[in-house]
Amino acid sequence: MTTPAVRSGTTPLTVVRSRYELMRDAWYRLIPARTQIRFLSTVLLGYAIHNAAYAVDDPTRENLKDAFLSWLFWLVFALVPPIAKAKAGGRWPRIRSLTRSLRVTWVRSIRWLGFVMPRPNSQMSAWRRIGLWVLLIPVLVAIGNYLLFAYGVNLDTWFPVTDPDTIAANEARKEFLIRGGIFTAVTGAFLHAALPEEILHRSGVLAIQRWKPSNRVLILSVASVMLVLFAFAHLKFGFGNVVSAFIGGALFTVLALYTRSLWPAIAAHGFANLIIEVQWVLNS
Repeated sequence: MTTPAVRSGTTPLTVVRSRYELMRDAWYRLIPARTQIRFLSTVLLGYAIHNAAYAVDDPTRENLKDAFLSWLFWLVFALVPPIAKAKAGGRWPRIRSLTRSLRVTWVRSIRWLGFVMPRPNSQMSAWRRIGLWVLLIPVLVAIGNYLLFAYGVNLDTWFPVTDPDTIAANEARKEFLIRGGIFTAVTGAFLHAALPEEILHRSGVLAIQRWKPSNRVLILSVASVMLVLFAFAHLKFGFGNVVSAFIGGALFTVLALYTRSLWPAIAAHGFANLIIEVQWVLNS
């Protein structure tokens, strides 16, 4: 097979550079630079919220450092575009431009993560929607999830834990909650688990729903992949925990997709954890 001839005046390096520029231009036509920056800013904000939640629940020096650095990194990244844009202005116009751009970036990233008002029953007042979708229904979902495994499916019988490492992981988790009491049970349920895990496993699904709202196959595919990842993230506590996480995660995913908001999923996840963790604390 003969190799393509290189035209006169060109080198392999210039050919590679030309191909790279063509691919780069095609990529930016598909996803504009502004969209890429907004996406990365949203990811970094989600990571910062994730680390802040861990730091509040368990304020060790390492967790506090991670939270501080992640927020600092998000702030620097969010300010890079407006700084470049405001260079031509004076001092005060530049400051106003920076603060406005940071505020817009914050609001947009929060919305991209799914922290918006639940959408169903939009004719209802905001407070009624919050009461219904962030309190009442999540509590009922959490209670139903608890009753299913407390009085219906006995996971300890179906999937007994015999591995020493798994037993140790479960005991360490219980000891941490018992030592901290009710306060740690509340912060652990919502900040250590529900908030960061829902950002990680449900925000992307909501983003796909907003991007392609009529493509149910794509939405279901992404939701299924994230659900499996969510379930197997609990494998260190035993396969029974994987099963319960899969069923609970499916309920949280349905809530998020139906309401097009992350808040109901966070609330249901937090209340489901809270019921179990308070029971551990009270029975200790």
